[in-house]
Amino acid sequence: MAIYHLHVKIIGRSDRCSVIAAAAYRAGEKLHNMLESSAYRSGETHESKGIIFDYSRKKGVVHTEIILPSNAPLDYLSRVNLWNAVEISEKRKNSQTAREVEIVLPKELNLQEQIGLIKEYIQDNFVNQGMIADFAIHDKNDGNPHVHILLTTRHVDKSGFGKKNRDWNNFDNVKIWRKNWEKICNNALEQKGIAERIDHRTLEAQGLDRAPTIHVGYCPKKKAKNDEIIRQNERFKPVNIARRMNDLSVEHNNLSIQIDKIREANDKYNHEILRIEYTIKEMQRRVEQVLKSQDEYAKNYFKSQFNIDPKDADLEVKRLKIKHIQLSHEVKNADLSPYLERARAIEVEYQKQRLLAEIRQDGAEILKLLGHSDSRLNRISEGNFYKILAEVRESQARLIWDRWRERQRVRERVRER
Repeated sequence: MAIYHLHVKIIGRSDRCSVIAAAAYRAGEKLHNMLESSAYRSGETHESKGIIFDYSRKKGVVHTEIILPSNAPLDYLSRVNLWNAVEISEKRKNSQTAREVEIVLPKELNLQEQIGLIKEYIQDNFVNQGMIADFAIHDKNDGNPHVHILLTTRHVDKSGFGKKNRDWNNFDNVKIWRKNWEKICNNALEQKGIAERIDHRTLEAQGLDRAPTIHVGYCPKKKAKNDEIIRQNERFKPVNIARRMNDLSVEHNNLSIQIDKIREANDKYNHEILRIEYTIKEMQRRVEQVLKSQDEYAKNYFKSQFNIDPKDADLEVKRLKIKHIQLSHEVKNADLSPYLERARAIEVEYQKQRLLAEIRQDGAEILKLLGHSDSRLNRISEGNFYKILAEVRESQARLIWDRWRERQRVRERVRER
């Protein structure tokens, strides 16, 4: 669904940020800084002419464009010319070089519709006011298409940049920009017959009783990813491997006890089923003899053998058949396959942990021989452990042999002295 997100911020030298680098990153291009000194790097004095900001390998940049007001030089259609001119026009070390507007685009629209929508919005709200707009649409096909709009902060004419326009810093402008984006975006959705709408107001102003979502940027995501790698690599520490192996062993023992109980119950059920089957056959055979012979001895024998009167034999057979069905159902439901499958999975995991423990020892020795610290091993991924395994014996033998030969050479040199 379409969501509303419009964020405005200033790019300035006080944050040690180069607008040329910012433009290169957002456009996914390689831009050359032509300044004589790195004024945007507060406190630094080294020459920076010739610095190249290369983000040409950046993925997800699907469209970039510069829109000029009618009185701006056409040379500024070149991104490198534009932002170098901006940097040159700023003399102070804490200058505000650009304003950035970041907007989430409605994913219900295709790329061409998004481009047309954002160009109309930029023209009406920024370019018509005298700003130069450099925008880049990012879309990694992850459901979050958005646009970065870099705006100039000075008046511009055919001769270049002039004085700062302080009126553009008025916070009321942000309110207008936010409201205008809602209008133009909702109009585009309505024209396409889409029922979704966005609202620039806060949830409280809209009367919605829910917590607002929090935008997670690149740095928190990267930190979370690194934390996850660290958490996963904790498994490779010897104490954690030993603890995991102990837990698996305890779980396997408990599962084995449970499996034995189920098997014992199944054996009892099967034994009882066989006994019922035999009793039914024997009762049916004996009752036929009693009914045919009408012998009192046979009748008494039947009563002593089965503890019922021959006349009740049919009812008893029916009762035994019902019990037979119930016991057969119990045996069928007591399926051991899930328990056996889990037991096999535990055994595989246990062997894997044991293997990791062995590889860790060999890997640690190899890394030490190669001059690495033992702690380096904790940062090796699980996939690399298996790569080490493929060559560990041969590599270990070769390295140990090389180390032994080196020691022999040292001893020989000592003797010669």
